[in-house]
Amino acid sequence: MLTQPQTDKLKDRSGLGWITALTNRAIRKLAARDDLQLSLLDERNPVEITSAGYPKKRLMVCYNPLLAGERAQAQSAGNCLA
Repeated sequence: MLTQPQTDKLKDRSGLGWITALTNRAIRKLAARDDLQLSLLDERNPVEITSAGYPKKRLMVCYNPLLAGERAQAQSAGNCLA
């Protein structure tokens, strides 16, 4: 995954685009600010959203059931250790 310094370098190269992913923390912030309504997501059709936190960025979101399952297992395992 590209980091912000890497994407900053790419901006200097004309005609070059990229796709990157937001971290889980960044996604939670979008949801907390009501920029992202998780109930609107499905597994097949990405949804485009906007956020003041990401000006001039095209944010495409969709639901990933495999990742959700992994995170649920990790959460469950973490709760067992507490």
